[in-house]
Amino acid sequence: MDKREPYNGLVRAVRWVVRHFSPARQVSDAPMPKPCVLVCRHKNGSGPLSTLLRMEQQARPWVLDLLCQRRACQQHFYHFTLTMRVGLPGWLAAPLSHIVGWTVPPLMRGLGGIPVHRGGMRALITLRESLSALEAGQRIIIYPDVDYADTSPVVKELYGGYLLLARMYEKCRGQALAFVPVRAEKRRIHTGAPIYAMPGESREALGERVRQALAALEQA
Repeated sequence: MDKREPYNGLVRAVRWVVRHFSPARQVSDAPMPKPCVLVCRHKNGSGPLSTLLRMEQQARPWVLDLLCQRRACQQHFYHFTLTMRVGLPGWLAAPLSHIVGWTVPPLMRGLGGIPVHRGGMRALITLRESLSALEAGQRIIIYPDVDYADTSPVVKELYGGYLLLARMYEKCRGQALAFVPVRAEKRRIHTGAPIYAMPGESREALGERVRQALAALEQA
């Protein structure tokens, strides 16, 4: 089994600098299995930044597919992120979106990002690449908030498509896949006990157990 870490040299160097000069205390309720799927709140970007830069373990993130393509990334930041969300004027958003388009996709590749293709059969591409990573002994990290900009401590609706990996992995490997809840803050990363699908358990029931585990971490 190939257990090589997913991050490239540049990302590992950046992580070393951040973790050396701005370390985070990592608290765990149980040893983190490998492979596993880490589940963390997005919280408007703070979740990915804290986990991918400060967490001891490496994990391949699920990232929106357009962030992995230069032109699509540029268009998304110009037409939505920088103008609609941030409120920048077009004359300023245009050059910034070009910079983002040239820098974000290589960064996603450096992190070993798994593109998330939404809708129809294209979603299977994401699941198959994720399953291959898990079979290679790697960890995956997912930020499934429906409202990714929500920074409140209340865990609300979460996307549940990633939970299909439980049955896929069990079918391929003959063992249960661990889902590990994560609470990420700037100076503290708390990982809960692994959650495994029970025999005959529905995807909705498993998702609710994961949501409750995330909610419990928010109160820790």
